[in-house]
Amino acid sequence: DILLTDAKSESALVKRLEGATAILSIGVKAALAVAKAKPAGRTIAVLQASQADPATMGPTMRLQPPADGLIAAIPWMNGRFRRVGLVVDALERQTIAEVECVKRGIELTARTAKDARDVVTAVSELVAKNDLVLVDVSEGLQGSAVQFMLRAAQDAKVPLLGTSEGFVKAGAPAAITIDPKTVGAEAGKLAKEGAAGMFDPRRFRVMVNLVAMERL
Repeated sequence: DILLTDAKSESALVKRLEGATAILSIGVKAALAVAKAKPAGRTIAVLQASQADPATMGPTMRLQPPADGLIAAIPWMNGRFRRVGLVVDALERQTIAEVECVKRGIELTARTAKDARDVVTAVSELVAKNDLVLVDVSEGLQGSAVQFMLRAAQDAKVPLLGTSEGFVKAGAPAAITIDPKTVGAEAGKLAKEGAAGMFDPRRFRVMVNLVAMERL
């Protein structure tokens, strides 16, 4: 393990990385420092989705469940969810979700949100028209906004799912999230294979709030 603060200079970091066959960098500063050092070993950066930039940092894994995995989890939870509302902050993920919904016979209504206000507005609209609403927004949501959305969904008797553990802690019936225990192993496998570009973890988990589920 190397803390970025342990290397007092760029040359010191380069020296610390010598001989490493694979380098996993966690966080923006670490990823940028490793990319600048140009080590001989294979590298992969692990970052929040909004910070991922493989053009600058090299091979990158985003800390976000895969968009196709989100849709695959819906019929697994309940085959009767045929109308699904989706709020996303990335058009790329919306496109993937649309393709996956067509495969599964799910009618998808998607909304792209730029900020928390957009998310709240979209959820308020979608809970009135769908069997389930999924909020796939990686950052920028405060607890008050999540609570407002959960109340709107509860009033409509529609499950509201998120893509972070915070949704379940706030009272959502379920969340589809990454599994921290497997992210490192997946990143290491990609580095070993010499992968290039951007990746999402292929393993994820469905967290269920049994109290909220029973209430629904």
